[in-house]
Amino acid sequence: MLYTDSNGLDMMERTYSSDYDEPVAANFYPMVQRAFIRDAAVGAQLSLLSKQSHGVASLKPGQLEVMLHRRCLDDE
Repeated sequence: MLYTDSNGLDMMERTYSSDYDEPVAANFYPMVQRAFIRDAAVGAQLSLLSKQSHGVASLKPGQLEVMLHRRCLDDE
């Protein structure tokens, strides 16, 4: 299960849904400061803390994907 903070305080459980036309883009959620995935069967948890907002997704069990936004001063 994927959990993200919605406003910097409350943690919300996020679920994967493939009912959308673009299931990858529709399953990214905002992460203000922290996110974690938890495997209750094993009792393991992976936590991610950040000083800036990102988009996160868990597209497969045991996977946490972070979308970074970059600005380049020069053209790539």
